[in-house]
Amino acid sequence: MISAPITVQLEVTEKCNYRCPHCYHLVNDNNPGREFNFRENDENVLSIARELVNANIFNVVLTGGEPLTKKKLTLKLIKYFRARNVNVSLNTNLVLMDDDFLDKFINFGGNGMLISCPASTPKIYKEMTGNGNFRQFSNKVQKLVKKNVHFTVNMVVNKNNLRVVRETATKMIDLGVRRFAATPMALNVLYPDFKHFLSVKDVRKVVRDLVWVKKNFGIYVDIMEALPKCVFPKDIRCLGLNFLKRKCQAGITTMAVSTNGDIRPCTHNPQAYGNIFKENLSNIWEKMFDWRNGFYVPQDCKRCRVLNICLGGCRMTAKAYDVTGQQSSKDPWMLKPLRNDDFRKENVNFDFGKKSIIRFSGKFQFRREGDGYLIYSAKNKILLVNDEFFALLKYLEKVYQIRLDDLANRNNISFNDRDFQKIIKLLLRNKFISLNKQQKGGQDA
Repeated sequence: MISAPITVQLEVTEKCNYRCPHCYHLVNDNNPGREFNFRENDENVLSIARELVNANIFNVVLTGGEPLTKKKLTLKLIKYFRARNVNVSLNTNLVLMDDDFLDKFINFGGNGMLISCPASTPKIYKEMTGNGNFRQFSNKVQKLVKKNVHFTVNMVVNKNNLRVVRETATKMIDLGVRRFAATPMALNVLYPDFKHFLSVKDVRKVVRDLVWVKKNFGIYVDIMEALPKCVFPKDIRCLGLNFLKRKCQAGITTMAVSTNGDIRPCTHNPQAYGNIFKENLSNIWEKMFDWRNGFYVPQDCKRCRVLNICLGGCRMTAKAYDVTGQQSSKDPWMLKPLRNDDFRKENVNFDFGKKSIIRFSGKFQFRREGDGYLIYSAKNKILLVNDEFFALLKYLEKVYQIRLDDLANRNNISFNDRDFQKIIKLLLRNKFISLNKQQKGGQDA
């Protein structure tokens, strides 16, 4: 078990300028039972940020609510995290963004944004946000494009906008967007919206719409939630798209922290395992062991061939859909255990020889874990390694590229040594290194 999560979703505020009926978090006309915490203390949020840095968290996602209702606080957080080598991104509906915020976001080194857009049709956009203006939104998107900000537009899909996924994607591409996600709406555990919840047939339509977007425009497409693998049509499982690899990481590598310090496995989950102002973060994280030991995996899913890359879909949607409210119930989009693994495995080039040159794939983050190190690559890969392995990585980072026989000689071992070969393959598979494309199989450049 790792001592702390890799990624934390930090809820900067509960305030929002929109009233999206499909939101899993906020108060709106459909869920009047919960009250806003309008007495939020910005200093408390900054204190949470300090605790996250002390815990050596690698990635922080600033979310809400709408973080841009508190621009000054959000910018303070971005500046603070980036100055301490913590990756920080932003979940936002974007419409409150101004030029000053955008310039500072870039200057402080913000890593990216996930931007919500329910539809490019002005009428549907307004209905699904409560009061939103699509023209205003599209103008802000164009500013991001002009400034070369890394961002993804995410369309939460329910019955209201199911028919306009392709239309919305096409409009986003016209605006210059190069990354588009369409995510079937999850159920709010406390206030589930069954009326607009998608059927299995609907979900498969969303998936095929994304494949259509990828095929016709060549942009990056994704689904931002973990769907059960059996819901994907068989002919799509082999395509190697990013959303086919996604599985729930709640309490495994991620967690959420509310404005008052409550720590939860994810933003969808209302259950607090502790409070960061009252208890050590690592102790609270340890109490989430039930999410790491497969306790909530549905019984039927345990017979599935691809359980290790699925974990049964979303446990919160399953809980909301189940009449008994069990977190271990089946995801409503789960069909049946798969007998075969039809999902395409990533093709890794292991065609290397003594004269092959390897290149380091960028900076990595690390922290102490027990007697070794947890390392996290620029390609979002994680390894637990010993001191010797860690020293090798630091050396590769320093030299950037090196011939494999020279690397072996430096470590006083043979290139053909079985352990040396395993290490090189492990680093290639996890994208810490890459092979020089002009040198394969030991051929001279």
